[in-house]
Amino acid sequence: RDKKSGDWVRCNDPIEGTEITVSKLKEGHEYEFRVMAENANGVSEPLLTDKPILVKNPFTEPGQPGTPTCVSRDRNHIEIKWTPP
Repeated sequence: RDKKSGDWVRCNDPIEGTEITVSKLKEGHEYEFRVMAENANGVSEPLLTDKPILVKNPFTEPGQPGTPTCVSRDRNHIEIKWTPP
């Protein structure tokens, strides 16, 4: 469920196995998930995620690199170096 709306929404039909990809989530929203087991005898009580999960881009912009410093130079070129971010 989207923590902003508060409503539980079924995101899939029953599956075999213990893993699923949930799509159509909104970036910047927090979600709680619950799962239930089902067999010929019925459906279990739901089990909820420990804490809400924030949907966000897994990649971030890099930080700044270190300050460039002169390694060598002459009248036609300069060689500089810096540390990675």
